[in-house]
Formats: sequence, C-alpha cells, structure tokens
Amino acid sequence: MTDEPRNPEWLEELRVASERTQAVARQLVGLSLHDANELANRSGCHLRVVRRDGKGFTVRSDLQTRRINIETEGDIVVGTSTG
Repeated sequence: MTDEPRNPEWLEELRVASERTQAVARQLVGLSLHDANELANRSGCHLRVVRRDGKGFTVRSDLQTRRINIETEGDIVVGTSTG
C-alpha cells in the first residue's frame, strides 16, 4: 500500500479518455488505413499497426489512453484494441 493520496478526479479523467478512445476504435473497422488515420487524428488519437496481413509486430507494452492498435489486411482495418 502506498502513502500517496488517492485522486478520484484523475481516475475519472482516465476512464473517460479511455472510453472515448474505445468509441473511436470501434468506428475504424472496415475503413481504409488512410481514412482510419484521418478519423483517429480528428479525434485526438493516434494509430499503431500491430498486425499487417497476419504478421504481428513487436510493440512496447506501455499504456497510452489515446493510442489505438490496429490490425490490417491489405489496406483495410480488420481489428482494433486500445492502450
């Protein structure tokens, strides 16, 4: 247990940011990579390709509330996850 004070406002902001990112991620499936990138940018998010045409890439496991991991087949987004 830590001696740091709890900050419920910070936790709420993190939850809200995470939910917004997840909502954007759901809209990306089926879009071209170009269109997905434009939508993500307009929403304040950024994309990271973690799998392309079935081949996975090595990625860092750090948490970013505004990052959307995407999987593509050809130029189409076929899967997403956040973090």
